[in-house]
Amino acid sequence: MHCAAFNGHKDTLLEIAGVSGTDVNMRNEDGRTPLHLAAEGGHTETVEMLVSIFHAEINAKDQKFFTPLSLAQMKGHKKVVKVLKQHGGVGRSVLDMIRP
Repeated sequence: MHCAAFNGHKDTLLEIAGVSGTDVNMRNEDGRTPLHLAAEGGHTETVEMLVSIFHAEINAKDQKFFTPLSLAQMKGHKKVVKVLKQHGGVGRSVLDMIRP
């Protein structure tokens, strides 16, 4: 699921997510969800699908406290940023930045 999200393969993601019991908020070794990877990769349609259809956790934080929105902002993916903000996405907080 993570690989499909990172590469923007919506059809593959639909097939995987359609399997009963599939967790769209599953985390990889860096604590990132498929939504993190789709946002970082700049895949607007995949991001939209994950939040609208599969109700992915919009403000999930990875091990470094990055949210999907903060990753999209860092990579300059303006369309992804817009979609995430429309769905209530927030970036890293000041408190996240001072945590050890």
